[in-house]
Amino acid sequence: MAKKSERQKMIDKLDGLVRERLKKEYPNVCVTCGKSMDWFHPKNNPYGLQVGHYISRDIKQLRWNPKNVHPQCSRCNWEHNKNPIPYTQFMLKTYGQGVLDELNEIRRKAKAEVKPLKAWQLEELYNEQNK
Repeated sequence: MAKKSERQKMIDKLDGLVRERLKKEYPNVCVTCGKSMDWFHPKNNPYGLQVGHYISRDIKQLRWNPKNVHPQCSRCNWEHNKNPIPYTQFMLKTYGQGVLDELNEIRRKAKAEVKPLKAWQLEELYNEQNK
C-alpha cells in the first residue's frame, strides 16, 4: 500500500472534520428528501447519510465550505448530479440566491485557476474549520 502524501493526509483530515461537524449540527435527516436515517458506515449502514456537496467536491476551495456541504442520503447524493432541483431548493430556502451566486463565483474562479491546493493551504483550511 502506497504511503499517503502530506496533501492527501490533510484532505482526509478535513473530510473527517466536516463529517463530524455535520453530525453535530444537523439531525439525522437528508436535507433534500427529508428521510430520517443514521450516518453512512461501510459495514453497518452502506446507504446512510453522506456528506453531500452542492457544488462538486472536486472544487477544493468549496469542498469543505460549510455552506456547500450538508447531509444527504446516498440516493439524493447520487441523484443530485442528474437532478439538482431538490438540493437547489434547500439551498435557496436556507441561504438565499446571494449565497448560491457566491458559491458559483468561487467555483468559476477555481476552475479558471486550475491549481491544486498545496498541503499548507489545506492545513490553513483545516485550522479555520477547527476553530
